Amino acid sequence: MYDIITYNDWNKCQIDVITMDDGVHYDLEDELKSKGVTIYKLNNIWIKTPLDYYRYIKAMNSFFKEHHNYDVVHLNSSYKHAPFLYLAKKYGIKTRIAHAHSTSTMSKGMLSKISGNILDRVLIKNANVYLACSESAAEWMFGKKITGQGKVHIIKNAIATDEFLYNQEWRDGLRMELNIRDKFVIGCIGRFVPLKRHDFLIDIFREIKKIRKDAALMLIGTGELEQQIKDKVKSLGLQDDVIFLGFRQDRNKWLSAMDCFALTSSFEGLGLVLIEAQASGLVSFAPKEAVPGEAKISPLLHFIDKDADATQWAKIITETEYPERRDMKKEVVESGYDMQSVMEQLFEIYSNAGLQKI
Repeated sequence: MYDIITYNDWNKCQIDVITMDDGVHYDLEDELKSKGVTIYKLNNIWIKTPLDYYRYIKAMNSFFKEHHNYDVVHLNSSYKHAPFLYLAKKYGIKTRIAHAHSTSTMSKGMLSKISGNILDRVLIKNANVYLACSESAAEWMFGKKITGQGKVHIIKNAIATDEFLYNQEWRDGLRMELNIRDKFVIGCIGRFVPLKRHDFLIDIFREIKKIRKDAALMLIGTGELEQQIKDKVKSLGLQDDVIFLGFRQDRNKWLSAMDCFALTSSFEGLGLVLIEAQASGLVSFAPKEAVPGEAKISPLLHFIDKDADATQWAKIITETEYPERRDMKKEVVESGYDMQSVMEQLFEIYSNAGLQKI
């Protein structure tokens, strides 16, 4: 969403953002506002219980009652936010987009599955434009029938290609800054949440250290499990070799400082960081089946069996050949992940606002 806003043509399209409130102020909010974005935050609304969900729907209703002059609403979330589209339809907003970014959910209980099936139907019924970042994400959210009928537009999660190309100066400067000039650096970018499986990544790194004493692990991101992972790193005596960089807007530069990239997620709608990593010329690793095949835009991405343990991951990472980094722009553009072409697709969809049936 940040990249779309950054590359938006404000003469064509005004973009506002509405979000829930987890009680944390993020620097990203200020940056978005500086770009001309109005951010509406549902104060003190964060869904954890059925009562929270009721409060969420009530707050959304109040929002649309006051702000219903939009041509388009674009939901970048799963079926649990289906009421967003229902209320948008109720208040007469003509173009209502549901956008699938994932291939699974962390909710595993029977009640969650039943409510999920109900809300999924609500989402599908009240949306009139269906988007997805991959075929597997489309089938997961909208079903094989709707996807098979060609009703879902695949909008690839694009990147600003030129910003992610490998840069030797960035690499030298950042590695010198962290005193890791001669280290073999494994990197990962992702929120510290259960689905990213940082816990497993630490297990992998522990095994890598047994093979390569010069290894270091670079982690970019923040999240609810960050302190838990830091505690684990310390308990294993790896604190001198694991670098926590927090949230970084300049992740493109840090990719140049890495030697390989490892994503251990339990599932991904696409795994955009893998596109960014390959654009930077990084050899990358991801679990097979948890990450869609569309993420492989070059031979640099290696899929590892989803049942492989930490020792197997470590063996593959340390035994893989690492070619010299090179310009990967051609591969990114030809695979359709360049931001400019994706923005043209989105503008075409947005410009049809008002032509959809309510």
